[in-house]
Amino acid sequence: MSIHGNSRAVFRFARFFAASLVVVLLVQSVAVAGTPMDAAKAKQVLAKRGVGKGVKVTEADGTEVTGMLLAIGDNQFEVWPRRGTQGVFISY
Repeated sequence: MSIHGNSRAVFRFARFFAASLVVVLLVQSVAVAGTPMDAAKAKQVLAKRGVGKGVKVTEADGTEVTGMLLAIGDNQFEVWPRRGTQGVFISY
């Protein structure tokens, strides 16, 4: 087998591994999604996730905000939307 053949196999494995990682991360985020939370539970989940990490929030009225978690406060938290120009404050 030539070196070129091995690099193709390595590329395929890397692509498969990356796709698998994406699926695992999506399943992990969906596990929390869909269940309404009280303020204490929401704070706990956000703190565990950590500032600077990606989040997808579905508000009670059905509005979805997807972006990066900027801050976690006592009464609200802030998310920087993917396609936004400023942070969005969401109350618990």
